[in-house]
Amino acid sequence: MAGEPPLREPADLANHVLLHDDAMDLVAHGDAWQKWLEAAGVADRVDGSRGPRFSTNMLSLEAASQKLGVALALRPLVDADIASGS
Repeated sequence: MAGEPPLREPADLANHVLLHDDAMDLVAHGDAWQKWLEAAGVADRVDGSRGPRFSTNMLSLEAASQKLGVALALRPLVDADIASGS
């Protein structure tokens, strides 16, 4: 999408909407985005609490596919999308 901020490194997530879902939080045993941002070393630069929350990962992935934000996902759920370039 034209004018969209780049997303080349984890710190760039500060300029994007983070899409949350309850299923990923269950898998992560806590706040999935916060844990991911801490592991990536950018939790001090990216607010992991902001962004809409969805009840299932399929809803957050659909929102991501509609370019409404960035979602975390388990690889098997997105392998086909990655392979097709979508």
